[in-house]
Amino acid sequence: MTNNPNIGPYATVTDNAHVAARATVTGNAHVMGKARVTGNAHVTGNATVMGDARVTGNAHVTGNAHVTDNAHVTDNATVTNNARVTGNAHVTDNATVWGNARVTGDARVTGDAHVTDNATVTNNATVTGYARVTGYAHVTGNATVTDNAHVTGNARVTGYAHVTGYARVMGNATVTGNARVTDNATVTGNAHVTGNAHVTGYARVTDNAHVTDNAHVAAREFPARTGAYTLTLYLTVVPGQIGFTWGCREGVGLAAWLEQPGYDGLRAAPLAFLTEFKRANGLDA
Repeated sequence: MTNNPNIGPYATVTDNAHVAARATVTGNAHVMGKARVTGNAHVTGNATVMGDARVTGNAHVTGNAHVTDNAHVTDNATVTNNARVTGNAHVTDNATVWGNARVTGDARVTGDAHVTDNATVTNNATVTGYARVTGYAHVTGNATVTDNAHVTGNARVTGYAHVTGYARVMGNATVTGNARVTDNATVTGNAHVTGNAHVTGYARVTDNAHVTDNAHVAAREFPARTGAYTLTLYLTVVPGQIGFTWGCREGVGLAAWLEQPGYDGLRAAPLAFLTEFKRANGLDA
């Protein structure tokens, strides 16, 4: 211990651990192994920092949180509740990891990002900007979640996938490969987006969608009975089947849906869009 750290009466600093500068270790916190707590960092509550972990800057590790192995928590980052930051993971800037969340491997959580609940960020994944990973979601591989994107539910983002803008990936959806989900797009349900596919704009891909190429999803706004809404067409896991979402409606069989009363004068444009989509995917009748 060097400089003027504040070590509380019930806190423990053992082994070859190092607490320096104006750092604070209080409550029932433990700092052990070769861990270092420096700068203005706070380790409080029942938190544990061990191994070769580093907690520096103005970082806070509180509650029952654990920071272990070679993990780094720096700048103004917060790790709290029952969160775990392990491996070579870094939590920096103003990022927050809380709840039962796990950040492991070589993962990076930076910017103003939040990883919460039972979410996991691992491998070489990056969560940055104002992005949120919540629920039981997994962000793994070399995936990136950034801007104001939200990954939640039981969703998985993996491979080299990017989720950006205000996009949402939720439900049991999977985004993998080199896929991109951007803008205000939503991927939900049991949808699977992979390959080099891009889901953009206000597209909404749901149910059992299976999108592996840019041609497998298309979105365009059309007038409906109660206003103008984005119509999204996508291929499903059933060969040759086309799913759709349009406003609050979703399912398969757009042409049959348009035969309902009230669509007189509104059918032609979305049906032409459907024909265009079929041709792009080799599904001409």
